[in-house]
Amino acid sequence: MKPDHRARELLILPIETAQNAKWADGRARYGPEWVGDHPLIELYMELLDAQNYLDHLENEGEERDPWLRNHLAALLVHVRNRAIDLL
Repeated sequence: MKPDHRARELLILPIETAQNAKWADGRARYGPEWVGDHPLIELYMELLDAQNYLDHLENEGEERDPWLRNHLAALLVHVRNRAIDLL
């Protein structure tokens, strides 16, 4: 599966430029005000998605990437521990 056109555009940009462009896309779609949950909660949800993406990759036959798994798991635990205080 190939990335969609916008994902391809963002992949070739420097990370900071891609980040700013992605933020601008969101502001164009949702307006200038933040409409999501607390940013730590949103980050936690995105990291759960990332774990699911890795599971899907591996289920499709991609080789397991222990470095990525370990770092993502560490981020997930850290963000969860910070976000839980918001409840």
